[in-house]
Amino acid sequence: MQTERPYNLVQDPLFYVTLLFFALVTTVPPALIGQPTFLPVAQAISLTVFAAMAIRRGSPRQALVVVAIWLVAQFVLMMALTWLLPTRLDLVFANGFNLRTATLQWFYTGQDLPRTLPGNPGATLMEGAGVLLGSLATGGLIGAFFLVRAVNFAAFGMGGLLAEGASLLAALPIWTLIKLAGYAGLFTLLSRPLLIKDFSATTLFNQNRRLLLISAGLMIGGLLLELFLPGLWSAWFGQ
Repeated sequence: MQTERPYNLVQDPLFYVTLLFFALVTTVPPALIGQPTFLPVAQAISLTVFAAMAIRRGSPRQALVVVAIWLVAQFVLMMALTWLLPTRLDLVFANGFNLRTATLQWFYTGQDLPRTLPGNPGATLMEGAGVLLGSLATGGLIGAFFLVRAVNFAAFGMGGLLAEGASLLAALPIWTLIKLAGYAGLFTLLSRPLLIKDFSATTLFNQNRRLLLISAGLMIGGLLLELFLPGLWSAWFGQ
């Protein structure tokens, strides 16, 4: 007689259907009605809840898959909305019109790209610190806020370029996506100690060494690429 396997929430397809549903309802309606505060707050709270469930019930890799699915869905939704309704999505960001205009000026004239190390080093470094320290100190909640904001900004920039006729490849912010992949891994791992009540740095590093190093490498690599790749990208595709 076979022993019935214990139920695992993060292996239930319905869990992922619910995840995508919440990614949809916390992204599309607030974006369409222009809610610059409610949008990232709702996204961060929902992402934190789903990530916490995955962290407590699954392996770090399973939790990272959950976080990655959410972030990809959020990015695609925000990018598509900006592509189709750029002036409407301007309302979702402080000085959204100016931000979208500055992104277009980068693409066509080669000036510094907003929200990168050359364009705004203070905000970029604060974003990274928010993801890392916020995840560690609050079990993911503050880290999720900075993470979803970073995804929203990246999707907004890409969608704005697509709305002006740029190709998918030209509008794709490779350097930012690499950085966001690193953020996602570090958010998942640094949220874990508080959620599972294990505050040993040695345990965290020894059990997740490879994933930590890969995530940190992606984050640092993305930041370093911001120093020169946007300029090359503008020269190749925009000017």
